[in-house]
Amino acid sequence: MIDYITNLFTPEHIDYLVSWGMNILYAIIALILGLWAIKIFGKVLKGTVFKAIEDEALAGFLVKTINLILKFILLISIGSMLGIKTASFLAVLGSLGLAIGLALQGSLSNFAGGILLLIFKPFKKGDFVTIDGEDGFVHQIDILYTTLLTRLHRLVIIPNKQITSDKIINHTHDEIVRRRWYLSIAYNSDIKKAMDAFYEAVDATPYILKDPKPFIEVSDINNNTVTFRIFIWVKPADYFRTKEPAIENIKYAWDKYGIRPAAPQHIVHLHAQQDQISYGESRVER
Repeated sequence: MIDYITNLFTPEHIDYLVSWGMNILYAIIALILGLWAIKIFGKVLKGTVFKAIEDEALAGFLVKTINLILKFILLISIGSMLGIKTASFLAVLGSLGLAIGLALQGSLSNFAGGILLLIFKPFKKGDFVTIDGEDGFVHQIDILYTTLLTRLHRLVIIPNKQITSDKIINHTHDEIVRRRWYLSIAYNSDIKKAMDAFYEAVDATPYILKDPKPFIEVSDINNNTVTFRIFIWVKPADYFRTKEPAIENIKYAWDKYGIRPAAPQHIVHLHAQQDQISYGESRVER
């Protein structure tokens, strides 16, 4: 048996196995040292980049990207040490990357959108924004998704590709935010008293700023109602705290001054035709 094995492995085979084994040993050592060096370099780079870039999300993304690139280069080098033809390996890897890219088109679009958000910074964490019809405070900016925290304390997760292709309203661009809404009163109510009641009501409402001064104006008049357009200014953090309390105080003030809110009216047309009465269409006018 021993003679058979001895005859099977010629000196050339033994030299080849020793050479291959040494290559594997060198590759393992290179892999361990390479991963250790990348880890150390990553820590140094992280500290440097975080000091140079104020945006934590962008700095973290750059560090992770560089880390992946270095690991990829290390993998190619290890393959070359083991005698693997890197050209073929890169071709196969490229084909695999293309297939994965086609399968993950949506995710790649989100990824590209995340990079744009991190570079151009249309908003930052904590900003009060309106995105895709959703009002909320920016809770988290990730590379694929952005999360908003709404007034109901619910998390709204929006894909980054949708954000970069849609309109973004950043209410925190300035230190104050304007709110606007409409209220209507009955046509025969006193407009001046209604306006005085409005200013009295908003003056008693917390969080509404006195400067700039709240403002009310008549925006529309029809046969049955007078509609007011109301403007108030608040700080972004108080955006959701003001409208409902202000409307409640306006209602109290209008009751105090005898101002009646607009009410729907139904107009019925009667047509007498040959001893029969038919009713026309009923409509509501506001």
